[in-house]
Amino acid sequence: MLIKHYQRTINIFKFIFIIGITIILLLFYSWVNLPQVTIENNAKFTKANTATLPSQNYEITMFNSIFEGISNNEQPYKIISDTAAKIAEDQYELKQIAARHKFFGNDILIKARHALIDNNIKLITLTDNVQIMLNDLQCHTAELLINLIDHKATSNEKVVVYYNNSRISADNLVADGTLNTMKLQGHVQAKIDISDF
Repeated sequence: MLIKHYQRTINIFKFIFIIGITIILLLFYSWVNLPQVTIENNAKFTKANTATLPSQNYEITMFNSIFEGISNNEQPYKIISDTAAKIAEDQYELKQIAARHKFFGNDILIKARHALIDNNIKLITLTDNVQIMLNDLQCHTAELLINLIDHKATSNEKVVVYYNNSRISADNLVADGTLNTMKLQGHVQAKIDISDF
């Protein structure tokens, strides 16, 4: 009887051992064949040329970026871009941007396909289909430089300004945010619909 009990115990241990090994093998097989799961992050790190980034050895690119803050004149702003990349120390390149900024109680909307922000010299360069909208006033140009220190915006490219049914075009533009003025200079042409005023 003791021998039968001993054989039964050994058979139970063999059975448990075989089931345990089978479970471990199944778990290992399942773990090896699991689909790869990746977590996407909106930041991409790549090696960068050390000549363009002397103190950094990487480039950061963010997708679907939103920048919000308060300007020096305590007005809120919001910038949305498809991509934003740090290209050098305190220099950022944005693509497909849309910006909103409070200006004397009114919203200024700015759109462009490309922007370069240089925090060293406090300059924003907007290029490629630049559009500025303030109430019923729309301004279109190929390039606009915005100086963040003296609050001036300049364009040495052709500028077209629309106001309702009126249109003014000029060779260049100088806008002064502190004086609330916009000067159109160069070869100026105007088509004014009197009913707009």
